[in-house]
Formats: sequence, structure tokens, C-alpha cells
Amino acid sequence: MGTKFSMPPTAERRAATRFFCQLETACRSLQSTSKLSYPATIHNLSTGGLALKLARRFEAGALLLVHLENPDKSLFFLKLVQVRYQRADTVGWYHGCIFPMQFSPEQLEALL
Repeated sequence: MGTKFSMPPTAERRAATRFFCQLETACRSLQSTSKLSYPATIHNLSTGGLALKLARRFEAGALLLVHLENPDKSLFFLKLVQVRYQRADTVGWYHGCIFPMQFSPEQLEALL
């Protein structure tokens, strides 16, 4: 994987290295009866989770189904994530999410 996406090693405090990106996506709540999808942006991605920016807020513990697609749209995954935390931003909400079933390093590299 190219290092152009990763944080400097001294700044990384997580178990898995996060790779910065700006992947446009959509997600939906699995706890809602609605099939409504919400546009979102993935700001960073690791084998263990992602940071998702949305216009709306989901509670910690919420289960979301996220559509992940590489930039040239040749590969996609539908991944279950669980919201661990959220914080307000001037134009939306950042959600820190974990994957109950982690990505392999090869899958992650294919997305970036």
C-alpha cells in the first residue's frame, strides 16, 4: 500500500493504521424499518473500522450497512459497521465506526 494515505507512525494511537481518503458512499440503518439511504463520506479507513461523515446523527451502538467502493468503481463491498461515537461538525456529524468482521489488508488496499 502507498504511504501517501497513512498517518505518521507517531500520530497513530489505534491498533490498526488508518488511511485517509475521501470516498463518497451511502449507508442505511439496519435498525430502521425504512430502506432510506443517507449520503456519506468516508474520511479514513482501516482494517478495523472507518470514520464516516453524515448530515444526520446516529447513536452509539447503531448498526449501519455501508457501501464501500474503490475510486474507479471496479470493486465494492457492503459492510456492516457499528457506531462507537459521534461528534458534531459545522456541517454534519463524524461517526467513528468499527467493523464486526474486519477487512483483510488486501481488501483494504483494493479499496484505496
